[in-house]
Amino acid sequence: MTAVNFASEGIVLQIVRDQTSTYFFNCEWWSDFSTESERLFIGGLQDFNFISIRNIEECKNYENFIFPLTAFNTMIQGYSQQIRKAKKGDVKHLEAMINEEILCKLENKMASQIDEYILRLFHHFAINIYHCVINLDWMDIEQWKGGGLTCFGYKLFRSLFFIESDGNRVNILYFLQFLVNLKSFTIFYKPYRDYKESVLMDESFIAELIKTIKFINNHKKLSKSFEEIVIVYPKLPKQNELNSFISQNDALFVENGFKLMHITYSNIRRSDKCEKTLSIKKL
Repeated sequence: MTAVNFASEGIVLQIVRDQTSTYFFNCEWWSDFSTESERLFIGGLQDFNFISIRNIEECKNYENFIFPLTAFNTMIQGYSQQIRKAKKGDVKHLEAMINEEILCKLENKMASQIDEYILRLFHHFAINIYHCVINLDWMDIEQWKGGGLTCFGYKLFRSLFFIESDGNRVNILYFLQFLVNLKSFTIFYKPYRDYKESVLMDESFIAELIKTIKFINNHKKLSKSFEEIVIVYPKLPKQNELNSFISQNDALFVENGFKLMHITYSNIRRSDKCEKTLSIKKL
């Protein structure tokens, strides 16, 4: 309440208070306003998870939009979130922000039922996302408890981001319609320590990939920025080997300016690797 009382002409950011180690200086003893409990945060690799942003002067609380945005930001890094379980209203508000961004409501100064502050916030968030990583495991989980932790997944979000309700066919094209500066899109299924088979590479999903690539090639921004789709441990039809699958399908992708490659997946934020990985890389 201290922040609210002193921010009559500004905004207040509400941050999750969790057990992570974020370093800060306690400024109370040298502050001219020791009753304000001032802290100066510095360094560290831990993220701040925002619960809400309040515009005190206009008496607006953007909590309904901030949580789904924060959860989505964690989702596209391939991790769970630890704030709370998602609700149907969160899906509704996230979808509304995405749809307004796809329609370019902010850039074209079009009327919107969403506050301009939120439109601007989501727009600047979206244009600064360069890499998207989806862990299929967390997309099937609502809540998980273990080792003293409670983690929340994105099962309710599936209806927005999957082609079908009960499969693993991520709708990559939908992401690209509002993440227009994306460079890479990665999909994997890692329920615990080991990578498991992820997306079934059948004719239907290959057709979706070709449709997505054509969209990229015709997009003003993505045609310049986008580089690679990575599918870790793809599930291959008829028990094919990955190299055989590449030989059979590479020509179709080359026709559209991309090439299939057998690579080893690794990520700087994850210590393990997966040797059975399909890269769909721009030529």
